[in-house]
Amino acid sequence: MFVRTRFGIPAFWQIAAGVVVLLGAIALVVVASMSNITWLLAIGMVLIVASGAAIAFGVSAVNQAEETARQQRQADLTGEAVARSLRRGTQDR
Repeated sequence: MFVRTRFGIPAFWQIAAGVVVLLGAIALVVVASMSNITWLLAIGMVLIVASGAAIAFGVSAVNQAEETARQQRQADLTGEAVARSLRRGTQDR
């Protein structure tokens, strides 16, 4: 099962795409700063911010899925404990 982000994209692919764009944007900024091309430098900076947001959304989706699974396990354990207690109570009668 894939953890999906709020955009419906599997979180793994969103994080991977964010990392690839980040690496490309860093290379773009380096080239633009060496060539003294300010508009290219600005585009590279925007891409760095956008890739950071994509990575953050992916990681957030994974964390949210883990928290939901943990809460579900806790609810299951609580339900089992209540069922055991009820069974014990009916056996004592």
